[in-house]
Amino acid sequence: MCDGVDFSKVSREERVRRLLRRREEVLSRTMIAEQVWDMNFDSNTNVVDVHIRRLRAKVDDPYSIKLIHTVRGVGYVLEERS
Repeated sequence: MCDGVDFSKVSREERVRRLLRRREEVLSRTMIAEQVWDMNFDSNTNVVDVHIRRLRAKVDDPYSIKLIHTVRGVGYVLEERS
């Protein structure tokens, strides 16, 4: 439980969304994996990338302005870029 929220009842997609609300803060794949799945990050897994892709399908794909960006070699950031 964190800030009154029982995260065991919150979907993983919603957990990723909540993390990405930290606008303009680069979130590493490791940090996302630890916060969402309570696991040590295994660089051989693409679980974070798959969930980010699903979010992009809902948040970015229908619109011309993209908000979720990959920071190569680091992770992801939510920001509006021109």
